This record gives sequence, C-alpha cells and structure tokens, in this order.
Amino acid sequence: MQKQLRLLSITNLLSTKILDLLIAPLKKVLKSMKIELPISWDWHKQEELEVIVDIPESKCKEIVLHFLMNKDYHLRREWLVENVPEINLNIPV
Repeated sequence: MQKQLRLLSITNLLSTKILDLLIAPLKKVLKSMKIELPISWDWHKQEELEVIVDIPESKCKEIVLHFLMNKDYHLRREWLVENVPEINLNIPV
C-alpha cells in the first residue's frame, strides 16, 4: 500500500511538472500581443513589407497609456467608451 502511495505521489509530481512545462510557453504567449505591422514599401512589387511583432504585455500597457495620456480628458473618456464597451468609468457624463 505504501509503495502504491509513493508511486502515485511520484506520478502526480511528474504530471504536475510536465503540465508546468507545457503551460509555461502558453503563459508567455498570453502575456504578449502579436500584430502584423507594415514597416516599409517594396517599390518593385508595389506592396507593403510586413513583420510580425510580438509585443510584451508590459510594453502594450506602456503604449496604451502613452496613447491615452496624449488625449484630453473628454477624448480619453470618449475613446474608452467607444473601444472598451465593458468599461465602467464611474463618472457622470
């Protein structure tokens, strides 16, 4: 019985470690934003050249804050209401 419990404990530990190894890359992906971004123009092909940019969550926050802080108060509220419909600003309009 004790051998079975030890074996079960080891199996649980291994499965937990395996799950952690599988989940770690997912967590990293979920904490970033991938976007296709045109960075130049190919004059011969007459098309934009794009790259896929993987922006970390911290940079996303920084970019959004910079974008919003460059707006006046009423424009910030307007943008938030239009683009984040689930937001509750808790202020009179």
